[in-house]
Formats: sequence, C-alpha cells, structure tokens
Amino acid sequence: IKTDERGEENDDVVVVSARKGKKILDITHEMSNILDCGVDRETVAVCISLLENGADPESLAVVVKELKREAKRLRESRERATTTRMMMENSRDGRRV
Repeated sequence: IKTDERGEENDDVVVVSARKGKKILDITHEMSNILDCGVDRETVAVCISLLENGADPESLAVVVKELKREAKRLRESRERATTTRMMMENSRDGRRV
C-alpha cells in the first residue's frame, strides 16, 4: 500500500498505479505487435519490469533476440525429430511417406 503526499495510506494510489501500469503494458504490447517484434504480452511485461529495475535496454534487447533465436532453433529441431520419427514408424509399418 502506497502513501499519499501526507504520508497516509491510500488504496486509491495503488489502484491508479495499477491502471497506469496496465495502460503502459497495453501500449507497449501494441507497439511490439505493430513493429512485428514477435514478443508476447508476458515477455513485454517482464521486459518492462526489468527496465524499471535498472536493466540496460541494449543488453536486454540482445538477450531477448538471442532467446528468440534459440527458441526458433529448438522448435525446428523438434519438428525435424518428429518428422524423422514418423518416417521411421511408417517405414517400419510398410507404409510410404
């Protein structure tokens, strides 16, 4: 619970802060969609939090790009493994692929 300018607890300040945070997240996520960044809402929220806590923006961008590349590589690897497994199962059963 935050305090107002008089030092008194004020739930309204928390509500306003939460609304402002949601609006910032909404706008930032929409910008990432317009720019086709391929970043989901949860990732945007984590990035905002990291930036608010002092993370270097350029370093964070490098990490996000690297994580996206690695995720793509893992997806492609899984797809190849699944295709190979299906081909092996089909050939074992005498079916052609």
